[in-house]
Amino acid sequence: MDDDVISITSALSSATLGSQSSDADGVDISTPLLEIVNLIVSKRQTDRHSGVIQLQELLRRHVIPHEVLAPRQDELEQGLKRCVKLDADNLTEVVSAEVLLCVQLPEDDIHHHFDNWRDVLETTVFDYTLEPEPRAAAVQALAMLSVLGNVPVDECLELIDLCTEVVEDDTVPPLVVAAALTAWSLLLARLPLREACSRGRKQAFPFHRLMQADGTSQDVTFAAGEALVLIGDAIYNMDDAPLDLMHEVAEAFEVLATENSKTKSKKNLKAQRLRFRQLLQGLQTGRCPKTSITIDPFHSLDIATWSDLRVYHAFRDLLQGGFLHHLRDNLSVRTVFELGAPTLKSRRITQEEKAELRALHADNTAARQADRRAARASKQDFGGHF
Repeated sequence: MDDDVISITSALSSATLGSQSSDADGVDISTPLLEIVNLIVSKRQTDRHSGVIQLQELLRRHVIPHEVLAPRQDELEQGLKRCVKLDADNLTEVVSAEVLLCVQLPEDDIHHHFDNWRDVLETTVFDYTLEPEPRAAAVQALAMLSVLGNVPVDECLELIDLCTEVVEDDTVPPLVVAAALTAWSLLLARLPLREACSRGRKQAFPFHRLMQADGTSQDVTFAAGEALVLIGDAIYNMDDAPLDLMHEVAEAFEVLATENSKTKSKKNLKAQRLRFRQLLQGLQTGRCPKTSITIDPFHSLDIATWSDLRVYHAFRDLLQGGFLHHLRDNLSVRTVFELGAPTLKSRRITQEEKAELRALHADNTAARQADRRAARASKQDFGGHF
C-alpha cells in the first residue's frame, strides 16, 4: 500500500474515532440520542414508551462515544427512573434499557448505577403484584450489572442468596424461577473457584429436586440443568471431591436427552434432547459446545468453558443483533471477555472513506503511469541508453 494511502487511512480512522457526534462506523448518534431523551422525559406516556423502545434499539446497535453519552447520562437515568414509577406496564423495557445503558458506561459509572438501581430492582423482583416478565427482567438485570461493574465477591454472594430465595419460593411463577436460575448461574460463573464450589455444593441437591419435580416447566428444567453442570465444572476445576449426586444428575440428563414422549411437541422434544445431550457431555467430560465468534478478520472470541458460555449467552441475549458491534468497539464488553481495548484494526471503514481511498488510489496509479511514460520517452531520446 502507498505511503499516501496509509497516511489517509490513519487520518480517517483517527477522525472517526475522535468524532464527538458519531460512533465507530461514522453514524451520527448525537441527534437521535437527543430526540430519545426528549421523549423519555415527556409528560405523555406514549412518548415515554416510544423513547424507551428507541433507546433500547440505539444502545444495542451502536457503541456510543463517551463524549456523546456523558452529557445525557444523568437525564437518561432520571428519565428511566421516572418511567419505573409512572409506567408499570412498560417496566420490562425500562429495566432492559437501564442495563443496555450501563453496557455503554465506564466501570466507575456502572458502580454508581448499580448502587442507585439495586433497591429498585430487588423491590421489583419481590413485587408479587407485578406480571412475571418485569420480575424476571429485574433479577437478570441484577446479575448483569454485577458482572459489568465487577462487584466485590461479598455483593455477588448477596445476589446469589437473593436468586436462591426466588428459586425456593413455591409461589413464584416459572418464568421468574427460570430467570433467577439463569442469573444464579451467571453470578456463579464470575465467582472465584473456592466460593463457587462452596455455594454450588449447597444448591446442587435443591436444584436436582427442582429439575426432577412433576410439572416443572421446560425453561426451569433447562436452567436448573445448566446450573448443575456449572457446579460440577467448578468442583472439577477446584480438584475437590466430586458429589455423589452427580451420578443421579447424569442419569436424569440421559433420560431427558433420549425422551420420546407423545405429550410434548416435536419442537420442544428436539430442543430438550439437544440441550441435555450437551449438558450430559459437559457433566461427563467438562467440554462445552464449541463456540467461536469472528469479530473481524484479525480477531475472534473462542468460548472454551461452561462459565464463559453462560456469560456469552447472557450478553448475546441482551445485545441481540448488536452483539458483534459491542465485541468489536465496546470497552466494557471487551473487558468482560478479556479482549483488551478496541484497536483501529477492529474498526470497519465507512463507505465515504472507501470512496476517498479509491479516488486517492486512482490518482496515485495515474501518477505512476505518467512517470513510467515519461521515463520511456526519456530513454528513447537518449537512444535507449542512460
